Amino acid sequence: YIYIYLFFDLEWCSGPGVKLDRVPEHLFPQWAFPMMASALSILPFPMTAILNQGCELEINGTIPLGVSLICTAQLADVVEEETKIRITTKITSGYKGNREAIVAYVFAIIPLPAKKKTAKNVKTKGKGRADGVPDEADLIASHNLLSRSGQDYAYLSGDFNPIHWIPTMAKLSGFKNVILHGFAQMALVHEDILRSQCGGDSSLLSNLDVRFISPVVLPTCINVSVDTTSKSDSYKVYVSNKESGALHMAGSFKLKPPASRI
Repeated sequence: YIYIYLFFDLEWCSGPGVKLDRVPEHLFPQWAFPMMASALSILPFPMTAILNQGCELEINGTIPLGVSLICTAQLADVVEEETKIRITTKITSGYKGNREAIVAYVFAIIPLPAKKKTAKNVKTKGKGRADGVPDEADLIASHNLLSRSGQDYAYLSGDFNPIHWIPTMAKLSGFKNVILHGFAQMALVHEDILRSQCGGDSSLLSNLDVRFISPVVLPTCINVSVDTTSKSDSYKVYVSNKESGALHMAGSFKLKPPASRI
């Protein structure tokens, strides 16, 4: 059963003909979110008030198929600012041979009520930015997303927040239609980078750090672009709307040289 589940996850991200040779690193929300919810339960806020802002994945090894997962989740940091509370949760996933094969830092916020004297100066976020992707970035993939893409990913991740698959609930939350999970964007980007920059070798990707900028309202088409002009080992990645150019996600990734393969 679990092998079929992993296969459908990779097929959703990569398309037909994908090779199932590992536990997908980006699938960690499926097994880790219940633990993360438990770690966050000590906070005096409802879970529905917490908004995911991004995630950093440190990839220290490949989790092979057939092993028993060893996972932990802990509240790493809570910082109160004027308009929000920033929360960082650390999640580790591995097995007996490598207990921290994947280390994920999940970044979230809890918005605070705006003060009356500053309400007029508050800028609305989440509508996308027209500045888009830098000219030096190269397009590596495009994804045509359907109205049911959020529902499909919900089955894979276990995140059945109704804004991702029930149009009425999404509209009540202020969206024109259902929106794609931020971690679904990250999953697509992860596999796109492996194909285009690593030759399909997952051991060459050591870090993926992304921030969710604006919602992906379904159905739509998104472009994934990378800027590898940097002379360092860190490169930029962007997810933008194919039609409007609005930026949905931005971040960076790091590669290991072939000699450092795990």
